[in-house]
Amino acid sequence: MKAKIAGTIILLIHLYWMFHHLRFLYLYQNPDILWFSMYPTWYLVLNSIIGFIGVIIGFRVYSEKMKILKGVLSSVVLLGLGLVSELINNLGIWE
Repeated sequence: MKAKIAGTIILLIHLYWMFHHLRFLYLYQNPDILWFSMYPTWYLVLNSIIGFIGVIIGFRVYSEKMKILKGVLSSVVLLGLGLVSELINNLGIWE
């Protein structure tokens, strides 16, 4: 029962993470919208992939193929990588 709750929470967090960045990637293709600032494509694609990997981890925890602790730790590491990529993007280190 705990694995199903933890897997669902991980799944929901990463689904939001993935669709948030995919939505921007989709909206940037519309020339009718004038954006003041835009995220680079590499940032959006990287975070969408991070979200997809997190969804897979969430499913594995939910189906009890992965232990809860290992799933939560890998989920935190993935989200940390996403936050580091946001920091790199905001500082303009890699353009």
